[in-house]
Amino acid sequence: MVMLNFNFIMILFYSQIVLKFRLLILVFQFHYDLILL
Repeated sequence: MVMLNFNFIMILFYSQIVLKFRLLILVFQFHYDLILL
């Protein structure tokens, strides 16, 4: 039960990191496109 809860928290934590990382890449690409223009 505790192990399952721990895995759930880890998955949530990991998804949050991935989401923020994708957002960062998106913003970076957007700025890069502006520089190229």
